[in-house]
Amino acid sequence: MNQNAYEARVEQLEAEGITRSDAQGIADAEQINAERDHLANRFESMEEAKARAEELTEYTGEQHVAYQTGYVIAPFMAARMPQVGDDVSMAFNGDAYPCGEIVRISPTYSTITTSHGVRFTRVGPNAWKRGGKRGAFSLITGTIRKWNPEF
Repeated sequence: MNQNAYEARVEQLEAEGITRSDAQGIADAEQINAERDHLANRFESMEEAKARAEELTEYTGEQHVAYQTGYVIAPFMAARMPQVGDDVSMAFNGDAYPCGEIVRISPTYSTITTSHGVRFTRVGPNAWKRGGKRGAFSLITGTIRKWNPEF
């Protein structure tokens, strides 16, 4: 949930007659639960993952997708798709560089463009890279500036 969505949720709760302080507490709890749910969204079948992705999409109003991970322990997962307005960075080999916020997403989620003009191409069900499959930098959520100390 980005800052705009958070404020909108707080205002929605206030309109229902809840005090601002309580509304912020509820919005905080919802955000924490959503982040915790990310870890709980691992399933044994694609049908379970699809059902959960649909529930999350309906509940949050943000697009979620089910996909096969390729891992034995958690073969299927439901994940939130990037949204316009999300703060993002690009990462490679332990380094991360902020690249603004998402300003454009193609209808099929094949291309994501940031406010800094960086363009990412979809290379997997829930993965985007700058420069396509051979590109080095991956799209990650959040504004992160971190360098690998080994270099």
